[in-house]
Amino acid sequence: MADPSLCLFKSGAPGLEIWTVEVGLTLHGNLGIMTASDRRDSARIWFRAREDSGQAVAPRPGLRLAYREFWDRPQRDFRKCQGQPFEADVRDCMGSDRFTMGGKALVSKVKPNGDLKLAIEQAVTAIGGFERLVEPGDTILVKPNFNTADPAPASSDPQFIRAIIELLVEQGAHKVVLGESSTISVSTRDTLERTGMLQAATEAGALVTVFDEEDWVTVETGGEFLKRVAVARAALEADKIVYACCLKTHRFADFTMSLKLAMGFVRPQDRLKMHLWRLREKLVDLNLILKPDLILMDARLCFISGGPSKGTIREPGLVLASGDRLGIDVEGIKIIQSYPDHTMCQSPWEVPMIQRAADLRLGATNEQDYQIIHSENAGR
Repeated sequence: MADPSLCLFKSGAPGLEIWTVEVGLTLHGNLGIMTASDRRDSARIWFRAREDSGQAVAPRPGLRLAYREFWDRPQRDFRKCQGQPFEADVRDCMGSDRFTMGGKALVSKVKPNGDLKLAIEQAVTAIGGFERLVEPGDTILVKPNFNTADPAPASSDPQFIRAIIELLVEQGAHKVVLGESSTISVSTRDTLERTGMLQAATEAGALVTVFDEEDWVTVETGGEFLKRVAVARAALEADKIVYACCLKTHRFADFTMSLKLAMGFVRPQDRLKMHLWRLREKLVDLNLILKPDLILMDARLCFISGGPSKGTIREPGLVLASGDRLGIDVEGIKIIQSYPDHTMCQSPWEVPMIQRAADLRLGATNEQDYQIIHSENAGR
């Protein structure tokens, strides 16, 4: 009979060690797991540490220990505790969603009516409020979409991002950081300056981090198609991550919403390689190691064809909020498909990225897993 086993993988730049934990089944080499839960929200396991366990046979992907969230003493030296049991909290790749009710993820939809900041606040309040996200001492990274300097919905509206930053500051976040890396052919800093985002972020109280000017950290993903990837150090060091998505189609990946937004954390040369083969599958693998704590989608405008930088524009006039990547992306696809001349012909759950992400339990796996909340109009 197969025994449960644990694999530890170590990666990271000097001074930043990242341990990835994978639980699976193997016919040999029991590494000392005593208990392991398969609950979707979290698990508590006991194991014996080894510096290098090698590969497990048929591991269950997605159960991993993130040094910044689930290990209270990240400096602990695993080599010094070989053979010694210790306890760690881990979560599967769906992660623990702060914004749930009755065991279901929540997706809110608000129609702004003159006050964008109020609409964003109301969208978040509808799923539980910013108080579920912000804790004393938090460094919160806000990830917009400034792949280029093209106007919304190709890129984020700086006023949408500014409003998010202001709300996080007002809620008591210790530090808010705006982080971004634009497409390979353009300067990120120039893009942020040209769009007015750099000035708006600073005025709103955020620090601005251009990932291209900072360190990259190579991480093992545990994925099938993307084995390892270099991501921005800031994404690993932040206490919380807030996604600020656009709503648009994408000619290579089908759509750009929360799942695709993770690409902006990837080192440019790695990003280029990802586009050469199996882009959709690699994007899902990337999401195994990067999970937002809150997702806000600017669906006031959208692309229903084309994308990412040019496309056919429609005006849904909505703001969406959720803690669940699949729930909010499926609802975004439905919005696009509500227009008769859209180019997304598959049902939302059959779109390749959605289907594979659901198979890996990155979020909701069907529409019974989440609840839609239609909030009152904001700013009336």
